[in-house]
Amino acid sequence: MVGLFLGLAFLCAAAPAAAGAWQSLDVVRQAVQTHTRAALGQGGEVEVILDGPPPDLHLPACDEPLRTRDLGLAPASGPRTVEVACPGRPSWIIYVPVRVRTRVAALVAARALGAGQVLRAEDLRAVPAEQTALPPSALSKPEEAVGRVLRYAVSAGQPLTAPMLTGAQMVRSGQAVAIVAEGAGVRLVATGVAMENGREGQSILARNSQSGRVVSGVVGAQGEILVSVSR
Repeated sequence: MVGLFLGLAFLCAAAPAAAGAWQSLDVVRQAVQTHTRAALGQGGEVEVILDGPPPDLHLPACDEPLRTRDLGLAPASGPRTVEVACPGRPSWIIYVPVRVRTRVAALVAARALGAGQVLRAEDLRAVPAEQTALPPSALSKPEEAVGRVLRYAVSAGQPLTAPMLTGAQMVRSGQAVAIVAEGAGVRLVATGVAMENGREGQSILARNSQSGRVVSGVVGAQGEILVSVSR
């Protein structure tokens, strides 16, 4: 990291400034902090850690407001580099390494839970966690999981993700169901019989009790079979 500043430090040392004419490094650090937090523009608890500039770096005092921009990739969490430039005279540029730690709410198992278990509020805890440590599709709120079913076992404290869960079983094979056909401004409801077990959001087959026709539909939140009608 120090290497980022060596060339500039050499140039500045070659032309010593008068007493009090050095650039305040606190102002540089504040500019980097302000830029990084504004660029993030997101929720969660954000910690911005600067790995520079070195305390012994001497920069000529800038007579204009400092300019900042991200250099290369600027991830929402993790390492990034901020360029700080003096557009006035004497002009100079330095690069400050930055680490961003973003803590967000994560939904975890309150205890070890088995596959096939229907989740209740007491099975879950919302805890703060560093964003980079969470798996993709991590859940953050209990309402995203309560009433849903675990596809496989999880350990206590394990973050829960959307792919870990499936809907609760709403329909059993042979059960009487409502077949709801919607689309193109039309909504038709008929009685039918489920030909398969089905969870909410799962596609299953059902037979229309009046016509005998077998249709494929998606199990709805109330156990109805939703059939899409095309134009």
